[in-house]
Amino acid sequence: MTAIEEKYTPETNKLSWKHRVGYAAGDAGGVVTLVMAQTYMNRYITNIVGVSFETLSILLIVWNIWDALNDPLMGNIIDRLFEHRKASDDKFRPWILASIPIICLGLIALFSAPSHLKGILALATLFITKIIYEAGYTMINIAMGSIQGVMAVNDTERATLSSFRGLGSNFGALVGSIAISQVLAHVGESQFGYMIASIVAASLAAVLIFTHYIFTEERNEAAKYVDEHQDSVKFSDIWSTLRQNPAYVALIVHSIFLSFGEAMYNGTSSYMVADVFGNIGLLSIASIVQVTVSVIILIFVPKLVQFTNGSVNLLRIIMAISITLFVSLFFSLMIAELPGLVYIIWAGSAATLLNLGVQLQWGLLAESVDYNQFTLGKRNEGTLYGSFMFSRRLGQTIAQSLVVLIISWIGYNPDLTNAGLRQAESTIRGLSMTNLIGPALGALGSILAFTIIWNINDEVRKEISQFKQKQAQLYKEEIAAGKIE
Repeated sequence: MTAIEEKYTPETNKLSWKHRVGYAAGDAGGVVTLVMAQTYMNRYITNIVGVSFETLSILLIVWNIWDALNDPLMGNIIDRLFEHRKASDDKFRPWILASIPIICLGLIALFSAPSHLKGILALATLFITKIIYEAGYTMINIAMGSIQGVMAVNDTERATLSSFRGLGSNFGALVGSIAISQVLAHVGESQFGYMIASIVAASLAAVLIFTHYIFTEERNEAAKYVDEHQDSVKFSDIWSTLRQNPAYVALIVHSIFLSFGEAMYNGTSSYMVADVFGNIGLLSIASIVQVTVSVIILIFVPKLVQFTNGSVNLLRIIMAISITLFVSLFFSLMIAELPGLVYIIWAGSAATLLNLGVQLQWGLLAESVDYNQFTLGKRNEGTLYGSFMFSRRLGQTIAQSLVVLIISWIGYNPDLTNAGLRQAESTIRGLSMTNLIGPALGALGSILAFTIIWNINDEVRKEISQFKQKQAQLYKEEIAAGKIE
């Protein structure tokens, strides 16, 4: 077996610890800024900048629409500009480096400049600085997500990077939550306090993202080779992908179902612990349970992928276990009164398994990019990753709105809660069904997507591996012949 053949064999894992830690650092850095932007932004805008809730709601709609469109646009820009570079250049690492000043300065400006202004000038500054921050976040997110396909060369390596991405995300959320909350607690929720908190968050993010840039390596030669007869990458290529790449379609369907399931669970968990079990504090225990279970499983994901003969098989098994836990808990609640602690551990474990489907999907997305190049002759990770993120955001938006409607439909009455009274039994059953059967249906949809639509089996994977070996060999030959600088 040649060195190239060994490298592209599915069971081979030649990723160093530098690669793994470096890849994890990218998501960790992005998540640190998200903690600031998602957890504290609304409070900062209304309480410090002085924007009304009505105006904020309009701003959020516009920002969310832009965020959804921003992902596929950024991905396509990265793909298009790569066509005009030297063939030996990296495709995604330059964008990772470029994102650091944009995301960090954008975050600091967002949480400082608007609070020193008044009226329309404050709103304009708020709007622009949020757009700048989102541009930086989208840049690192698309580049970091897409680089997996040019770092990893087989299923085992993709699963390894996916697991470390999940670990990095947990680390970023933990560090960001502790650092930002402590700054605000000691400095105070003021103009100065939010500015200092944003500087701390941006500094942590800068170090982590730069670590990601230094430690990652675009080592997949097959992904770098571009046929001189290949057509230019176009945004409209996504329609060809949707028609001829069932694996990519399966991932979109899977992602929409998981977004639905996660929204059902997350959107009703606070109602379950407060209105069914009478203890909102149980949510803190849920966070501990989910992080602990997630970290333990993510550590063993690469070995589990090999044991179950592939990421798709592992994902289906995890989704099946999640369904079993959700459904069994629902029927247990219907026939007996369970302590709140039992519920939160049981449900938290099931929700963690559901979320692992999100972590595993990133490696499978990289495999669908390989399949896209194999069948359509184009390597366009940026466009596919960005379009996938668009579908994911769309699914989340629809699902979150649906949860609000369901809570209303089942007859939830906030006046009863405010008066210290229990909700009607039919409402309690409705909450339990939404909270537990909803995510179970999401997991079932994921299983069906990978059973009915997903088309990459061992035989196809072998053909893709042989194709990538040929591409890598052509790339090396062109370097040797001096055709590539």
